Amino acid sequence: MEYTKYCINCGKKFIKPKSCGLPEWKNRRKFCSYQCHYEYGWETKICPICKKEFRAYKSHHKSYCSLLCRNRSRPDRGGKIILTCQICGKRFTPKARGKFGRLVRYCSNECVSKAHQGRNQWNWKGGISGNHRRETKEYLEWRQAIYQRDRWTCQDCRKKCKKGNIVAHHLKSWDKYPKFRFKIDNGITLCRICHRKRHSYETDIS
Repeated sequence: MEYTKYCINCGKKFIKPKSCGLPEWKNRRKFCSYQCHYEYGWETKICPICKKEFRAYKSHHKSYCSLLCRNRSRPDRGGKIILTCQICGKRFTPKARGKFGRLVRYCSNECVSKAHQGRNQWNWKGGISGNHRRETKEYLEWRQAIYQRDRWTCQDCRKKCKKGNIVAHHLKSWDKYPKFRFKIDNGITLCRICHRKRHSYETDIS
């Protein structure tokens, strides 16, 4: 005679194996396999502190994903800390607890990055204005006109300049003579070596 049951985990119908005695079959056998037996004991929960999903064994009655979150829930261990992000205004619970947790100001790495941009960045140098010579279309057109007029040849050493070794030099300084910045006759083509020599010479004269 065949004895059958339904697995309480997967719902699959299974037959009593020959090695299983009848008392054990009636009282203890509830799963079709060891895998179902193992999976049935676990459940997915959500940690009330960090809102993270975690798996825990049912008989352990575990409520928190980690010891850290469990300690945060207890007033005698630092308690649960709820802070407001100074960038986005979102309320959050920091990973650190106690006095270190209360020093946290931002809810995520994105907000930390935003907080350290611009004037708050350690390497801030005052910013670059929108009129920076290499950002304007007018400067790029002026430079190209200088190269074409001089046929991509250095006007000091008369060597043909390759890309990466060519500079459009202002005869009258960019800073001192703003009216002549984009005048074609105020620029010449130089290679980088001659360009450095020009500037060192101008510095010695001044």
